[in-house]
Amino acid sequence: MQSLSDKELVMMTLNGKRECFGGLVTRYYSLIYSFIYKRISQKNNVEDLAQEVFTEAYGSLKTCREPDKFQYWLFGIASNRIGKWARSIKYIAVEPSQIDTKPDDIVLPEQIISDKELFDKIESEVVKLSPQAKEILRLKHKEGKSCVEIASILNCPVGTITSQLSRTYKQLRRNLEGQLGDYL
Repeated sequence: MQSLSDKELVMMTLNGKRECFGGLVTRYYSLIYSFIYKRISQKNNVEDLAQEVFTEAYGSLKTCREPDKFQYWLFGIASNRIGKWARSIKYIAVEPSQIDTKPDDIVLPEQIISDKELFDKIESEVVKLSPQAKEILRLKHKEGKSCVEIASILNCPVGTITSQLSRTYKQLRRNLEGQLGDYL
């Protein structure tokens, strides 16, 4: 199967020879794995995402309009999967003192100080925000609410919430830019 082109393997798979898709998986698995790993750097999630990419590709192979450009189509699926995965993560802001550490966790004193300093710098900028912006951030990051849930709670359109969050994040980045170095 290595001598067959992507187009030939796609066409053979579509014509019922499902094992031909295995040739495409073999050909592109390590490239997709590396592509995902470079973007999320979380080894425990990379394998799952890579499998999801190939599962989705197999399930929607009929929609690949240009089988000779299968590689680009596959990387598009990988990129979309990474985006979906990133959007599914909920970040919750907590103070370093609220984090339980296990005895076997090694936390260096300078890391604790650095995290506390970071939290204090961010908190000092959040205090300066408008009451509405603070409320949206509280709902989003302390209560873990989605934009849809926040819009429902505040009785306003979801677009307003996402726009306000975007403006607030930009403002915070701008205000903290010189202070946070590698954190931004």
